Amino acid sequence: MKSLCDMKKKKAEALIKSVSHPKFICGKCGRLIDKKKYLCKPKKIDE
Repeated sequence: MKSLCDMKKKKAEALIKSVSHPKFICGKCGRLIDKKKYLCKPKKIDE
């Protein structure tokens, strides 16, 4: 699976679903998402 930073095309619904309840932030670009495998430098968000 490619990281979110490397993805060229992604359906809007899938992207919205994956960022609606973020658990991780990318230390490189600041993106938020629910699964760390989509980020290049994932860091867990404290709840």
